[in-house]
Amino acid sequence: MFTGLIECIGKLVSITPADDVVRLKIEAPMIASELVLGQSVAVSGACVTVTSHDNRSFTADIMPETQKRTKFRLLKTGSSVNLERALMAGGRFDGHIVSGHIDGTGAVAEIISMGTTRIMRIEAEKDIIDMIVVKGSVTLDGVSLTVIDVTQNWFSVGLIPVTLAGCTLGTVREGEIINIETDILGKYVLKFMNYLKDEKITTSSADITIERLREIGWS
Repeated sequence: MFTGLIECIGKLVSITPADDVVRLKIEAPMIASELVLGQSVAVSGACVTVTSHDNRSFTADIMPETQKRTKFRLLKTGSSVNLERALMAGGRFDGHIVSGHIDGTGAVAEIISMGTTRIMRIEAEKDIIDMIVVKGSVTLDGVSLTVIDVTQNWFSVGLIPVTLAGCTLGTVREGEIINIETDILGKYVLKFMNYLKDEKITTSSADITIERLREIGWS
């Protein structure tokens, strides 16, 4: 689990096909020496497993599904990526609950400068927009952000100076593709609501009991 607070920016050194996976080598001297084999790291929001490391870099393997669902399919040698190690038990929980499982990608449709801050508008598919809530949380390229507005085909977020300086969003341009992870709590609520709809459950709130909740999946 992650929080969406970026530790540092890494550089993609190489992208190498290896059997059924693609091996990424990422230069990250700020954290590489402290990594452990098998440890989880969020790379621009996508959770990957460390397969090797030295004092300056680490490698991770990604599967075809990860390439398909994320912007990794578009990355090139030299690309910058946001990096965050998994949250330590007992650590300070800033940001929001981030799983590192990317829902899909969106396109940066507009960037509006507001002096030292910016507003970024992201266009995305309906299945992603449906899970975006005004004033809720969303993760863009691994960065925890608060949603400003939502329409049928886009949503917007605000970027403050410290965010712009500490992650790759500060250099993103209009038209670029970006990784999106929606709020995990919202996903579970939507899943449950769709289940209720499919089951055509019509009981009133007065009829809800512990036994009834267990019947429909709560435990």
